[in-house]
Amino acid sequence: MKKLLSIIVLGFILFNAESADANIYCYNPDNDKIEQWNNYNKCPGNRVEVSGPNSKKPPRFAGLKKICVEIGYVTGTEKFVDCVKDLYLKQLEAKNNSRSQSTELSSDTERKIDPSVWDDILGVSQGMLGGKSGSSSSSSSLSCFKTSERVSGTNKICSYNCMGSEVTRNIRSTQICPMSIKN
Repeated sequence: MKKLLSIIVLGFILFNAESADANIYCYNPDNDKIEQWNNYNKCPGNRVEVSGPNSKKPPRFAGLKKICVEIGYVTGTEKFVDCVKDLYLKQLEAKNNSRSQSTELSSDTERKIDPSVWDDILGVSQGMLGGKSGSSSSSSSLSCFKTSERVSGTNKICSYNCMGSEVTRNIRSTQICPMSIKN
């Protein structure tokens, strides 16, 4: 009897020691990688347990299904499907928001406005307030911005918008139209 009891106790000790140091492998859908977790008996979050580091990746919604089951939804029901769909849509929305915020931040830091543009706008508005039209003002020049270009024979015709008026310039067809001109 003592031998049987000692075998059971020894087996229990060895089993607990082995399971405490057990490694599990979890597929993380956020970074599309299989990760090793030590001292865990189940994968955390939306990760799904796989058999090893070289395992085949689980189906796309396995992590979301796992979360819905843990919440208490019954697999195969309409509410379960709605839960998976809602989690997936929230996940997509979070990814899209993080991408749009990063592009907004980068575009704001890269955008620089030439100070002369403000001077030109101010000069045009002052000229208009003084009763002068933009085309008859000879003291200040307008900045005109390219709207289109077309090739005609050996010439290129560059079209510009100068405060609502179209202005064209002819250059050689091998040249590049300037993005803006002073009129």
